[in-house]
Amino acid sequence: MAAHYSRRRFHVAYLLAAIAASGASSPDTLSPFAALDRDGARGPVAFPHKIHEGVVNPDPAFPHQALQGDACTSCHHAVKSTTDAAQYQACSACHGPDGNPGNPADKDGWELSNREISHRACIGCHRATEAATPDIFKAAPGRSEKVTWTRCGQCHEPALTAPPIQPTLTSVFPESAPPMNAGTPIPVAPPAPDAAPMNRWDVNPPMRHEGRWYDPYHQNRLKGDLPWSEGSHFLSISAESEALGVQRQTTGTWAPGNQGTNLLQRGNQWAFRENLLVTFDFASKSTAFRPAAWRVSITPAFSFNFLRTQRLGIAFEDETKGLDRRKVFGTVQSAFAEFRLGDTPDVFPFLRSDTGVRGNSPYFDSTSIRAGVQPFVSDFRGFIFNDTNLGVRLFGNASANRYQFNLAGFGMLQKDVDSELNTWRSRGQAVLIGNMYRQDTFLPGYTMQFSFHYNHDRGGVYTDENGFVDRVAPAQLDAVYLGWAGDGHLGRLNLTHAFYQALGRDGHNQIANRAVTINAQMGAIEASVTEDWIRFRAGYMYASGDKNPYDGSGRGFDAIMDMPEFAGGRFSFWNAQPLRLVRTEYNLDSQNSLLPSMRSNKFAGESNFVNPGLILYNAGFDADIKPKLRFVANWNYLMFDHTQPITAVIGVPSISNKIGLDNGFGFRIRPLLNENLTIDTGYSFLFSGEGIRQIYGGTQEAGAVLHAVFLRIRMVY
Repeated sequence: MAAHYSRRRFHVAYLLAAIAASGASSPDTLSPFAALDRDGARGPVAFPHKIHEGVVNPDPAFPHQALQGDACTSCHHAVKSTTDAAQYQACSACHGPDGNPGNPADKDGWELSNREISHRACIGCHRATEAATPDIFKAAPGRSEKVTWTRCGQCHEPALTAPPIQPTLTSVFPESAPPMNAGTPIPVAPPAPDAAPMNRWDVNPPMRHEGRWYDPYHQNRLKGDLPWSEGSHFLSISAESEALGVQRQTTGTWAPGNQGTNLLQRGNQWAFRENLLVTFDFASKSTAFRPAAWRVSITPAFSFNFLRTQRLGIAFEDETKGLDRRKVFGTVQSAFAEFRLGDTPDVFPFLRSDTGVRGNSPYFDSTSIRAGVQPFVSDFRGFIFNDTNLGVRLFGNASANRYQFNLAGFGMLQKDVDSELNTWRSRGQAVLIGNMYRQDTFLPGYTMQFSFHYNHDRGGVYTDENGFVDRVAPAQLDAVYLGWAGDGHLGRLNLTHAFYQALGRDGHNQIANRAVTINAQMGAIEASVTEDWIRFRAGYMYASGDKNPYDGSGRGFDAIMDMPEFAGGRFSFWNAQPLRLVRTEYNLDSQNSLLPSMRSNKFAGESNFVNPGLILYNAGFDADIKPKLRFVANWNYLMFDHTQPITAVIGVPSISNKIGLDNGFGFRIRPLLNENLTIDTGYSFLFSGEGIRQIYGGTQEAGAVLHAVFLRIRMVY
């Protein structure tokens, strides 16, 4: 191994010397080496082309097998697109960089990028020759050690300073050269004086075309494509408009004199909301591989929303205010500053490895801190926390981006309950979140996550702007969530799963009318398989319910600020539409939530762990009919885990746990083949089960179906 290491350094030293001396894009014209992966994190590869000429790749798994008398196809793909003579294409002609959507895939679904196919060709050939290694694969001419050359460090070498000479084939492999030893010094030229740093933006790339300020398809300074000043500061101005219109047949609310009536009737509502957000983002030294040295971002937001109902007491607590509600609201939805603290091994020395130099990471691993009102999603699907709020967040990655970590603390702001945008009033709630992601765990392509959430809600009394009392308990709530989640693929099977254990104490639960100890669980899993243009999926979710509301134990699972993309998302009636619980101040199910948590309000009320829980079975498929058109079909069969918390609130002796069958169908349209304009439209309906009909007084014939039609138009510049 010592002799092999010396020879490897000898090869690369002369390769780099030839490249530095010539400045040529292809060093093959001046040296017997081709420079492969010259910009890779592990260093360049010295590939001796002359030595490999005529060598046939014996690996049977290599897709391009050599023809009789044509050894070039051992590495290259021969095509005859323009002439009858074979033209040898480099791997990069068909295999692009990692993440290129045009890259082919093998039978197991692995992306065959240029890097992947090059590694397979080299390593596969070397492994296949291990049993009978030819002389060209020996450690050095005249030596007997055989080297299979299948390890990263055997081919890649960090950049070395080497004498600026132009080697020849005989100078590298002299026939009578004595064996090189590990102790043989390599002549090193004195370092060149420091050159003036080059600004990469001073070099005009071939596709650098600055367009008009309103043109989203050409480069311009207003969207961060080109530097604003001094070649390193970038200004990006973006705007987002989201218009959502909904017509829904949902539940009414209780009023004196209508007990026993069918509250599933006269529940029509017409809702419209337009949110406009404009983001100004100014960053320094931002690149695709390295986070910005610093960033300042601010997002003003404006909202217009409208609601019309058929029953009094829904738009406003005060019934004299009528059936309609109109509101215009303006705020600053987000505003934060971000600073790059440095390479992760430098910030956290215990993560330092031998490959780094003075705490620098060779893999662009870095750590940053962000303070202010900022968006954050704590897991893959937004089960526990998915919000934009005031906080401080430390985040970064390590070990060549295999690990990602977040540590965030939020002092929650009160929401405007109609627009769901932030106000600048304190909510009296603190949230602490820590999580870690590990990629390629157990199998390549599968990412595992562990997380910790702490919710400290000081309670208090709060009445929202529509007159509804959302919080009445002065006692505080402390809840801890321990989570394990995963996302990725196992071969062709795409898999997402999550499990959370909630522990803690609620100082005074309104339903139990006493302090309760929290002990609740939630689990969810979704599996999907893609067959050509259709993706089939199936899922299951369990959120524990409370069997005895008065025993001092809160076993019904609730989140902090969930907004899950699961089981159909906005194409599910149960997920997308709110259901008010009759004769109470509680929602049975909140908008954009799967949990029947019985909160007074999702954004203003406290987490409630005395609730019925949920059992959900999901099936559906997404069909890409055309590149611009996707069809979504979704079915959920829903049941309560335990219904005792509902009976305790509404005074009904017993209620069935059957919620019903949730059906959703819709389309996603991308008229411009990008995300600048997306249109979602759909129809969802709930065939009410016996439990829903018992709660709302409906019958099998009347009011058994709740439905919603929606249209969402999102425009981004």
